Amino acid sequence: MMSLIMGGAFAVAIGVVLLVMKEKGKSVAPTLQPEQATADLLLASATRVPSPEQTEGARTAEERTSATDDLVTPKAFRVALEIPQKSVDSSALLLLTAVAFMALQLGSAKVTDVVVLMGVIFFHELGHYAAMRIFGYRDVKIFFLPLFGGATSGKREEAPAWQRALVSLMGPLPGLVLGVALILAGGQFEVAGQQMLLINAFNLLPFEPLDGGHFMAEVVFSRWRRLELVFAAVGLLALVALSITGQMWLLMGLSMMRLVGLYARGKLIQNAEELRERWSGWPARLADASDEMLRDALERTRGAFESEADAGKRALQAVSAVSALHERILMKAPGVAIALGLLFLYGAAWFIALVGV
Repeated sequence: MMSLIMGGAFAVAIGVVLLVMKEKGKSVAPTLQPEQATADLLLASATRVPSPEQTEGARTAEERTSATDDLVTPKAFRVALEIPQKSVDSSALLLLTAVAFMALQLGSAKVTDVVVLMGVIFFHELGHYAAMRIFGYRDVKIFFLPLFGGATSGKREEAPAWQRALVSLMGPLPGLVLGVALILAGGQFEVAGQQMLLINAFNLLPFEPLDGGHFMAEVVFSRWRRLELVFAAVGLLALVALSITGQMWLLMGLSMMRLVGLYARGKLIQNAEELRERWSGWPARLADASDEMLRDALERTRGAFESEADAGKRALQAVSAVSALHERILMKAPGVAIALGLLFLYGAAWFIALVGV
């Protein structure tokens, strides 16, 4: 009976993870396709898809631009960009993921231990949630990641680097403060305080995809984006080693997947730098970009959508790829004074963690 329950819970967990992955990408990948909007996409898109021979045969910049227009025109792109996005109800998402998380944890832990763990994770995510809401993020959601932890998602295209850094820091920092307070209170609160301290200190490590790694990328490596890849690779390798030592296989798998994705990330950084230099004054809203800007961005990201035969789906995939590129283009490093202040906060968070130890 227990194996049946665990099997069902695992199936739910897989579904939840897939849902979460789709949900986290919604800011750049619209999923709702109304009939009229789809018709507009088909009308706006070229009806002919170039053959591989035609595409490979394009040599000049004009020919390459023409080949891209055969795939997705700026007009089709703008139509796809305006399609309303399907959003999962935040309460339902939180409840579903919490149930799946608890069901899988109960197979190897006591109910009280699972409740404490979920409370620690939820408090951590509340810090991210509060920071996102303060900085004007839209559609902010908290959810659990079964067998792994938790996450908070939100949308804001033009968020500056210092705000993104604070969003990352505001997960571990409040948790560390509360953890130390619970440990000092002693008694029945001490165990919860120790867990709060451990989880938040671990997330503060300067390794991606942990909060500390995202923080350092925004504060330090937003000035030298090419060094970002070196920093990410070293951090991910360190996480792989740490995961093997601590037998944290899910974290190891996630770290290795991100290692594999570093090549694509490098291409994204390179394209963003070249487009930033070529076209001055990129607008905060992608819809306000000129047709020439969009054609250039579409050409550089065509690998993400050129294999899709359906014109409507191809335009939606193009929106996802170009939006990610646009977000990179808008990234600006924080000023020196702000960066030093943020690094002071990061150091203060580590000081609090060491006090608790």
